Amino acid sequence: MIEFAGRFAQDDGFVVGLRRRESGWLFVFRCAAAAGIDNRRRIGLDCDSSRSIHASAFQRIPFGSFPVMPALHFIVRGKTMHALARKFLFGCATLPLIAVLSTSLHAQNAPDQDGPPNVLVIHREYLKPGKGGMLHDRSESAFVRAFREAQSPYHYFALDSLSGPSRSLFLFSYDSFADWEKENAAISSNAALAAKLDQATLNDGDLLSGYDAGAMTLRPDLSLNKGSIYGARYFEITAFVVKPGHVKDFTELAKIYIDAFRKIDPETHWDTFEVTYGSPVHTDAGGDVFLVFNLMKSLAETDKSMKDSDKFASVVGPEGMQKVSELTAASIQLSTTNLFAINPRMSNPPSEWVKKDPGFWKEQ
Repeated sequence: MIEFAGRFAQDDGFVVGLRRRESGWLFVFRCAAAAGIDNRRRIGLDCDSSRSIHASAFQRIPFGSFPVMPALHFIVRGKTMHALARKFLFGCATLPLIAVLSTSLHAQNAPDQDGPPNVLVIHREYLKPGKGGMLHDRSESAFVRAFREAQSPYHYFALDSLSGPSRSLFLFSYDSFADWEKENAAISSNAALAAKLDQATLNDGDLLSGYDAGAMTLRPDLSLNKGSIYGARYFEITAFVVKPGHVKDFTELAKIYIDAFRKIDPETHWDTFEVTYGSPVHTDAGGDVFLVFNLMKSLAETDKSMKDSDKFASVVGPEGMQKVSELTAASIQLSTTNLFAINPRMSNPPSEWVKKDPGFWKEQ
C-alpha cells in the first residue's frame, strides 16, 4: 500500500492510502493504534511518516472547566460542512486547532467561576476493545480518591466519546502556563499523593491502547458568548486544521460566523482554543489547529443548532455565501467533529459544581 506522504490525514489514528488493483486504484482506510506509554510525568510528542503519534503521558493533573458552543455549517463546493461553529468549539479535536471548548471551569484558584480558562490541558486515553464502561470507571476512581484523600485543591472532569475511537478525555484548566507548572510541582512534591497516582497509573495502563496530551490557549476573538458547565451533559468538539499561511483567512471566516449567529440566535455560544502543544490532529502538510467546544444540556440542542445553521445563508446573503465558500476553500485543510458525554464517576469537580448540581456530580 502507498500512503500519501506517509499520512494523508489522521484523527485519532486514521490513515488513508492507495492500493493498486487491476481495475485501478483503491482507496484504503485503516486505523493505526497509538503506542501506549505508561509514564504520565513527562510530556512529549514524536511523529513520523509511517506510524501513529507516540506521546509520553504525564501525571493526571487536574484543571478547571469550560463551556461549549453550538453547531454551524460550512458551505464547501455546494455542500454543507456540518458545524463550523460547532467545530469551532471540542474533539479534541483541527484548524490551527482553534479549539473551541465551551467549559465553565476557569481555573484551579477560582473553581466557582463559570467560564472558559485561559489555558486548557487535555489528556486523552484510548481504550482497548472491551475495556471501557465500568471497568474504566473503577480504574479512574483511584485517581479521584487519591486527590480527595489528599484534600487537593486541584480539579478536573472527564468526557467519554460517543463517536470516533473509544477514548476518554480529562480536562484541566489554568490561568496561565506558569500555574500549570506550579500544579505539577506541587503534586510531585507530595510523596503520598504521587505514590497513589503512580499505582493508579500502572493499573489504568492495562486498559489502554494509547495515551496523549495537549495544551491550548483561549481565543476570545474567535469565541461567541460563554457556555455554562452547570446542567451540561455533553460536549461537541470540532477540530480545524488550517492550511499553512492562512490563519488570517480562517480568522475572517470565523468572524463571519460569529456576526451571523449573533443575529440568528443571541443565545448561541462557543469557545475557541488554539493548540499550543500536542495537536490531536496531524497532517504532513502541517498547519495550525483550533478546537471549538459546544457544551449542551441535551442532544436536542444538536437538532436546534442544525436548524439554526440552515438560516445562515439567508442571513449572510448570496455575496456573503460566496465569500464564505472562498475563505473555507482557502483556509481549511480538514475538520472533524465528535460528541462526548461528561462522566461524573471519573471526575474530580470543584465543590461549587457539586453544590449547584448534586444529583449529577455527587460521588458515585
